[in-house]
Amino acid sequence: MARLNQARASQAIRTTAASLQLIARYGATTRLTGEQPLADEEFASVRDGAALHGVAALIVMLVILWLALRSGSMIAAVFIARFVGLAVTTTLGLRIVGSLNMISVAFMVLFVGLGVDFGVQFCVKYREERHSDDRLAASLVKNAHSIGVPLTLAAVAVSASFFSFLPTAYRGVSELGEIAGTGMLVAYVTDITLLPALLKVFNPPWEAVSLSFKPKTAETLRS
Repeated sequence: MARLNQARASQAIRTTAASLQLIARYGATTRLTGEQPLADEEFASVRDGAALHGVAALIVMLVILWLALRSGSMIAAVFIARFVGLAVTTTLGLRIVGSLNMISVAFMVLFVGLGVDFGVQFCVKYREERHSDDRLAASLVKNAHSIGVPLTLAAVAVSASFFSFLPTAYRGVSELGEIAGTGMLVAYVTDITLLPALLKVFNPPWEAVSLSFKPKTAETLRS
């Protein structure tokens, strides 16, 4: 609320200065300085480039997901899980720190990027299990047993690395670590709960080709 009132005050000053026609009458210009005007300009620069950067990141992410998963239903499941996790993380972040700044707002990029990585790990392993067993439920159970420990270790390690930002005296970095660390745990929880449920609903087709890497033998090379 305080930030909103400060932003309104800055806008009121600009509006008043424009209405007085200081440039036309006296050749004088009005500029605002201080913490709040600088923060407003920084967020404006982020907002102006958000659309272009967001579209570019989305395209790159779709390409990576397609190369890894080769299934529209699995890509949709990963996307839904990520956006649900992002909504939860944003809510928790606002509850924890109150408001976002130029640095802490970067948690969204970190969450989507690393969260998608968790989802890719889960789904690629699921594809391998589904190749060996066409039963969807059985493949999900086997996948949980095989990917559970590695995914847990990865989530805890990444989360701990972000929480290591907490002791710093730089508020923006400290808040980024707090929100991003929490977000990694949220991404992990959604990947072991919501993502399997979505795969169950979407029911991707059986994997006809094994994903396992098989080195070429001398016999294979001769053939």
